[in-house]
Amino acid sequence: MGLAAAYASIRQRTRSRLHLHVIVDHTVTEETRSRLCASVSSLDEISFYESSLIAEADQLSAELDGRYSRAIIWRAWIADYLKHLDRCLLL
Repeated sequence: MGLAAAYASIRQRTRSRLHLHVIVDHTVTEETRSRLCASVSSLDEISFYESSLIAEADQLSAELDGRYSRAIIWRAWIADYLKHLDRCLLL
């Protein structure tokens, strides 16, 4: 739950409204999503994006042998996953 810890740390240091954009795949359970949603302040928002939205990134990430996070592949396509944003902070 590193994302939750990073979010909590940022939330303590700002009064600005935050919107978390989280890329997930089939390994992220509904329980995990629910726990993340529950940890988000009522002032903030969270959105989930399925990794399969970018087929090439999803396929390449599936080829990793498990020693590395699939997210390392998704980062290369972050502008495609989140093209509606002008700026973001990648955690």
